[in-house]
Amino acid sequence: MLRCDSGIDVARGIDVTAGKVVGAGIDVAGGIDAAGGIDVSGGIDVAGGIDVAGGIDVAGGIDVAGGIDVAGGIDVAGGIGVAGGIDVAGVKVVGGNND
Repeated sequence: MLRCDSGIDVARGIDVTAGKVVGAGIDVAGGIDAAGGIDVSGGIDVAGGIDVAGGIDVAGGIDVAGGIDVAGGIDVAGGIGVAGGIDVAGVKVVGGNND
């Protein structure tokens, strides 16, 4: 599991061309702040779900060409704020979206 109690602060954005596969889920207590946006062409596959207590704030938007597959659902206590919009070619959330 990826646990970041102080959160993730990315000023220049996150670019993952090959996609991200996380079997144990993502747990971020301090939230995710990415000013440059998140660009993932290979898609995001998270079997254990995504749990973000501090919310997700992405000023540059989220662009996921390969889609988002979250088996355990998405739980965001602080809400999701995306200034640049969300562009996802294929979205699949098995466990539901609980924001």
